[in-house]
Amino acid sequence: MSNSTITLFDGKNFSGSALELTQACSDLGKRNFKDKTTSVKVDGGGSWVLFQYTNYEGDAWVVKPGQYPDAGAWHGRDNDALSARPVEELEEIEFLQLSNQGAFTVYLSAKYSNGDGVKEGGYTGSMPFNVGETRTDDLHDLRVPEGAVCWLFVKVTWGSDHTVRKERFVYRKGCGKIASYRIEGTTLDNSLHYDGIRSK
Repeated sequence: MSNSTITLFDGKNFSGSALELTQACSDLGKRNFKDKTTSVKVDGGGSWVLFQYTNYEGDAWVVKPGQYPDAGAWHGRDNDALSARPVEELEEIEFLQLSNQGAFTVYLSAKYSNGDGVKEGGYTGSMPFNVGETRTDDLHDLRVPEGAVCWLFVKVTWGSDHTVRKERFVYRKGCGKIASYRIEGTTLDNSLHYDGIRSK
């Protein structure tokens, strides 16, 4: 259970129906609050993250303790939150480790937020990977401040047609853990398999 409470309202200026949460909710629709969030109050010591889609996916907005009479106050959009979770429940990582089983080119970039809108972090240039190679990147090098909620983007190009796929993951910076992301496939037939990010 979180050390803070978030209350969602379906009207501006904290009017209309309300939903109070003290723990993460992966589907606001199951609480009869699908596509309704228009204003928000956060009480207590911790921030929350509102997600565009269920299961904590899609665009995300950090809301610190305070009152948000409309979506513009949290740099979001009306009626566009389908899940929510406390920031303290996000996995903390310090490094991102990329490994692969094929010859790919990888680009890594980051965005972050401390509750005052989403800001651009740093990025790496193209990183050609040889078969079996592993690379570890410090989130500090991607200009993500300590404690910030960060969005990591991994873009991979491979094959003669330069097919591109982009993945996004949301974490909180800190604690020295490593998140790993494995890419398998071959440039010969343009196949590609992601093993996903997991914390070590």
